Amino acid sequence: MTSTFTISEEDTSRAWQRLMDQGRTTLARRTLEVSLHHFTTALHMCETYPGLAKNKYLVLGNLGWISRLSGKYPQAIETLEQALALADALPGPPTRERVQIAGELGTIYRLMDRHEDAQRVFAEQYKVAKGMDLRGATCRAIGNLGMANYQRAAALWEQQQEEKKEKENGKDNPDVVHQVRDLVKLAMEQLQERIQRASVIESYEDRVRGSHGSTTRGNKARGWATTGHCRLSLCSTLLASIDPKNRHEMLGQAEEHAETGFQRANYDTGLTFSRFFLGRVLLQRGRKDEALEYFDAHKDEKGSYWYPKMSTPAILFSKEHSNEHRGYLRELVDAGADLDTIDDEGYDALEYTIFNGDRASEDIIINGLRKRGVSESKIKERLDTAHLRKGYREIFQEKLRPLLYQGKKDTIKNIRRVYAETIAADAQKSKVFDHLKYIRYTDFENFGRLPRSSDGLVRSFKLGPNGEDDNHVDLLIFFSYRWINTDRSLNTPDDAEHTQYRRMLLAVEQFLGEPGNQWIEREKLCIWMDFACVDQDDPSKGVSSLPIIITQCDLTISLIDDQYFERAWCCVEAKMAGALVYGRETHKWYEQIPVFRKEDDGKVQVTTWELQQRINHYVDMENKKLTFESDRPKVVFLGRQSTFLELIN
Repeated sequence: MTSTFTISEEDTSRAWQRLMDQGRTTLARRTLEVSLHHFTTALHMCETYPGLAKNKYLVLGNLGWISRLSGKYPQAIETLEQALALADALPGPPTRERVQIAGELGTIYRLMDRHEDAQRVFAEQYKVAKGMDLRGATCRAIGNLGMANYQRAAALWEQQQEEKKEKENGKDNPDVVHQVRDLVKLAMEQLQERIQRASVIESYEDRVRGSHGSTTRGNKARGWATTGHCRLSLCSTLLASIDPKNRHEMLGQAEEHAETGFQRANYDTGLTFSRFFLGRVLLQRGRKDEALEYFDAHKDEKGSYWYPKMSTPAILFSKEHSNEHRGYLRELVDAGADLDTIDDEGYDALEYTIFNGDRASEDIIINGLRKRGVSESKIKERLDTAHLRKGYREIFQEKLRPLLYQGKKDTIKNIRRVYAETIAADAQKSKVFDHLKYIRYTDFENFGRLPRSSDGLVRSFKLGPNGEDDNHVDLLIFFSYRWINTDRSLNTPDDAEHTQYRRMLLAVEQFLGEPGNQWIEREKLCIWMDFACVDQDDPSKGVSSLPIIITQCDLTISLIDDQYFERAWCCVEAKMAGALVYGRETHKWYEQIPVFRKEDDGKVQVTTWELQQRINHYVDMENKKLTFESDRPKVVFLGRQSTFLELIN
């Protein structure tokens, strides 16, 4: 008799809403990788359950926002346009979310210097939102409209200055000056309206909440006002450039606006944003040392950061590329601002420019590093690390995670196929990551010791001419173990007694002897172990690929001893294995642990090794030992990536 389990439409709706709530919360905190997980899972549900199909545009709107924050503007536009088309196809008047999606599209136009398109979209959004009495959307729309008008003015002024340089004894065109001044005046009126509307919302929310603290909506309104004040400082500094006679007065007004924005900032990104604009005005007023206090990450007397470490202005403007942000980055570089801080996501400013693919921003950061005395070799090392991390993110997040989420019987085979196709199709990734390699167990068994990469036992996983799987691999075992040899002259990670080799043989036989494993053909049983499958004469690609290789293996066997969890790379492998088995049946993880016996003389001896399956294992990544300390940032980063694999469930 078979039984079926059906998930009700109400349950799926609750699960979907929970994902959306989690995604919006993490997106508001700018933890993009976590929010991306929540929204891609929600999108999968919309495409799987017919009852949720009508909500697809809501998910796409948030995914478009993530793409914008990641600097992927063409992808963001495509996603948002698809979201708007789906929203418009639904019966009834425009929804609040539809208005918000339109505003997000306008923001991308503004970042791409498509000022007229941005002005058109924001003006339409403002009209619709105001007609629907959407106070928050109206507030944001008028503020964005003001910023679009400011940017039109700034572009006109910059063009005027370029033309003046080309002419001998060139002077400002009075008509252009008048036009710029009018646009700035209009922008300031619109930004003041934004601040006023935000203050009304915040006051209302404070009255509703009473003595119980701020509401989420009240905090958002406070943030909108903060942004308005910061952008008013931009307007005042532009007026200072237009009218040198009133420069001192205009810069004074700019400092007042920026100071107000800084004092009112109440969330991490807003605080970073406001710090920059206050520092920018101070810099223009000749107070460079004070400006750097706002540009850089400094600690107080107790060693604590006086503002959140999670970001600096350089990081903030490296995340979203635009001519506006490139200009801010140049100002930061010229001032000598810090470019080395790593945020709470584990990335620095250079890495964000690599992630979003903006070569111009990348060049600005690199020039800044050179000005700070960073050597060319160190810059190359940082660039290589950034490209490596970008590859990890794209492979884990975009390629492997959707397959793991599906959790089908052939998931691991699909992962091997997709990885092989990705490496073959992407020249950049093929320079960074190695192909999947393996040793047939029968060859390993007959070799008599741990083979080296140069011993000729290793094969590369290859797809057939029609994309079919390599038919030599039915089951692939990843061996995680500690290099126990202390005599480097032996040229092996094993000791003279071949302890690790014998443990591997025993572990495989113990696994094959378990009930349910009789189907495994020994001829198609394969293993991966680093000394053989990583090129020992040029190990960089193999080492970089290691965590991705674990994902392509059916099971991991960790050879546990008293020092295994002291080693950083062992901990990375164990953390990855634990993340892969947590809540899913596609992968398995075993630990081979020692069995002890106490002798008559009181000494404790290892009598044998026992294989046991693990469901999960907490792995502490702090202060683990490394042969090469330069590997630590990579180890920390990969430990974080394994956390995202756990979030798939």
